[in-house]
Amino acid sequence: MHSPEETDKDAIEFSPKKIFGWTIGIEASLVLMAFGVAWMFGFYDPQQPISSWFGSGWIGQLAIGAMLSLPILYLVLVVMPRWKSLADFYKFVYAELALIFRGMNVWQVAALSLAAGVGEEILFRWCLQGGLAARFGLGVALAAASLIFGAVHFLNKTYFVLATAMSLILGLIYWRFGLLAAIACHAMYDFLALQHLLKGTAPNIERESL
Repeated sequence: MHSPEETDKDAIEFSPKKIFGWTIGIEASLVLMAFGVAWMFGFYDPQQPISSWFGSGWIGQLAIGAMLSLPILYLVLVVMPRWKSLADFYKFVYAELALIFRGMNVWQVAALSLAAGVGEEILFRWCLQGGLAARFGLGVALAAASLIFGAVHFLNKTYFVLATAMSLILGLIYWRFGLLAAIACHAMYDFLALQHLLKGTAPNIERESL
């Protein structure tokens, strides 16, 4: 058991204010990194230059991306918790990962989700996937960008696999509908998933397993 001093230290270390500030800073740095690489090396998606991001149909892109997040959420929050093989993963998510975000209000969660959607999609989709696709083709770009995305999000082997799969889905959304659709899907998914996670209602995996 932790002593009161250790508990207080942990509470300060994982305070919502600090986590919020660090996360916003990290996501902003990803945007700067992507723009820097694009400017210095010309490594970005030539099919989607910055000038095209808010062209005609941008509202439709956002709407499509937000709607596409819903079947992904259903899969992750309703279907997959029934798989007994993922029991340890969901226990980890609800017992450990939730601690990082606990205490945040809805506006902080929304801001973090939007920042993650913007920062990670500009870097991994527009810069990395787009730059690789222009040189090596879509298949190589999707695979490489998704594996790197999974590695960056590595918490354990299962999380790596699921993050890589999520990146593949976002990569296809980006390729088919554009950057804003990928941002909207990523941000909406993160927001709704975090809101669900912060309720602390872990599914009864043993009872519901297939």
